[in-house]
Amino acid sequence: MASWLWQKDAQTCKLVLIGVNPTVQSLRMLGEHCRSLERLALCGCETVGDAEIICLAERCVALKKLCIKGCPSQILGWGH
Repeated sequence: MASWLWQKDAQTCKLVLIGVNPTVQSLRMLGEHCRSLERLALCGCETVGDAEIICLAERCVALKKLCIKGCPSQILGWGH
């Protein structure tokens, strides 16, 4: 079962997606509309590969922490 959590306080914006399978297009929109996103966790997301990570890196300019546990990305061995 997929779940998500969005937290925003005066200092940090955080999004946690568990078992959600975002596309490059949905991550592009996330980056364009959530410019203050600082922490993103994508756990067990089967569709998060290299193209999706590159998309996040290009668009989520405030991102300081990215967790991609259980995702199939091959960039620098992440996700394994």
